[in-house]
Amino acid sequence: MAGGADPAPSRNRYAEFGMNPSMAIRCFRLCLGLGFLLCRQDVQAQWPAQLQMVEGICTPADEVVLGSDGRQLILLTRQEASENWSLGKTRIAAIEGAPWAVQSAEDWGHVPSREPAWEQVGELVHVDIDPESGMAVISAIQAGRYSVWLSGRQPDGAWSSPWPLPGLNSLRVQATFAMFDANPEHSGDVILALRPDSRQDEAAISNLRGRWKGGWDVARMPRRGNYSAVWFLDDLNTTANEWALAPHPLGGGWLSTERMAGRGGVDAWWCPGLPLNEQRHSGDPSLAGHTLTVQCEGVPVPWMSWEVVEVTTGILVDEVFTDAQGVARMEGLSSGKRYRWSARSSEAERCPSGTAVWRDAEGNVVQVFRMSAGEWSLEMLIALRIGGWQVEASDRSQLPLPDYDSMTMAVAEGPAAWVLFHGLGSTEIRKEDALRIKAWAIEWKATSSGQLLVLGHASADGDSLTNRGLAEERARQVAVHLEFAGITPDRIRIEGRGSEQPLLRCPDGVVCPEEAMARSRRTELFPIPLQRP
Repeated sequence: MAGGADPAPSRNRYAEFGMNPSMAIRCFRLCLGLGFLLCRQDVQAQWPAQLQMVEGICTPADEVVLGSDGRQLILLTRQEASENWSLGKTRIAAIEGAPWAVQSAEDWGHVPSREPAWEQVGELVHVDIDPESGMAVISAIQAGRYSVWLSGRQPDGAWSSPWPLPGLNSLRVQATFAMFDANPEHSGDVILALRPDSRQDEAAISNLRGRWKGGWDVARMPRRGNYSAVWFLDDLNTTANEWALAPHPLGGGWLSTERMAGRGGVDAWWCPGLPLNEQRHSGDPSLAGHTLTVQCEGVPVPWMSWEVVEVTTGILVDEVFTDAQGVARMEGLSSGKRYRWSARSSEAERCPSGTAVWRDAEGNVVQVFRMSAGEWSLEMLIALRIGGWQVEASDRSQLPLPDYDSMTMAVAEGPAAWVLFHGLGSTEIRKEDALRIKAWAIEWKATSSGQLLVLGHASADGDSLTNRGLAEERARQVAVHLEFAGITPDRIRIEGRGSEQPLLRCPDGVVCPEEAMARSRRTELFPIPLQRP
């Protein structure tokens, strides 16, 4: 249990690094491993755009841009004789007005300390840290193979053991130079470079969004869906090696690639706009083109029968079969309904571990279901519209928000597993609260297969409609940290209660604000087991 009501600390945390204080109003990312500073950006320009060589840093050797604070460019250089980026040198170059006009790079003497929790992944090539979420995306090399991992900062300041990005688990690919994207509509997305392990593994990535064109290609892995999808950025990729794509703080970015008539090897090129590779849905009221791919321990389950019931009315509306590849199609279903799918096959009882992946008409992952042996039942719900994300960008399912009455009844009389407090009219979460709740969520995920109900509340000052919206947004912000802890959206339920339930008495074990109104400005977490008495 945790609580508190103090305002969030100042974000001007980078003066000690010699940064321009005016840049501190933007949300910086601190990157360790090879030691460099990166910052967030607003990337909204559309591709294609004219590439321009960053002549001041390009040499016959290899150069990969790792990021910028707006005044300096951070890069990694590798000698031609070496194939290992972990042996490269970190260098820094001053930007002279334009992002493609930089001075010659100089060696940077900063040597970061090793992080014990990350030693298992091999030699570090690049680490990108988002201080707001307390998440790190790690690029490493071990036995000549490149890989990317996630890690979360724990309450004591230490880092958790790394875990792989879910969307790469089933793909025989190598990945490197991963960086967080902080575009308002794509906050937390990971941009990285991928290639198959061998020519025999090319088929594994042939059905991803976009197309692998050869060598290392840059791709985006959306945070929505817990990094289950991979989108190749076709407008940038070629048959040569595209090693990295580093965003600029204010828009655009640097592409590190070869065979572009540069100075030789891998050179850096300025891109005035970055491709997002995302199309907003057209508003089609049907689920035409949506599919459900069913697998048992990675093997497609063909000819499985599913009964589809409309949840509100309880009426059986369709019977859907998977094809020979384990894919069921949703053409006959409407985007304005909620459905429950129930498998009618003995395969569900025999399979120890099954998955069902719901994709939209463009191939985006809408939801991933995990199923164990027994009765397989899926409920098609809207994907969480978390934080300030645009509805069109995140709500690809086109389904309505669910009714949570049945879940809230189960917790009406019980104490919350976690309570945190917010300032007046604020949805912000203190950094220390964010770290603690993330550590709690990681531990809960490891021991529970149920769901989490997140209830946001507001104090009685203000009108009821505003309070309900504020309470729901508080719950969404907490849900962001739960998802960053690795809990998939289908296991998170959120609701805003407004000022309907003031906190009259401080629960045992919780540090509450003294003032009665302040106690009610809170968000509560309730674990919901899969089976309740």
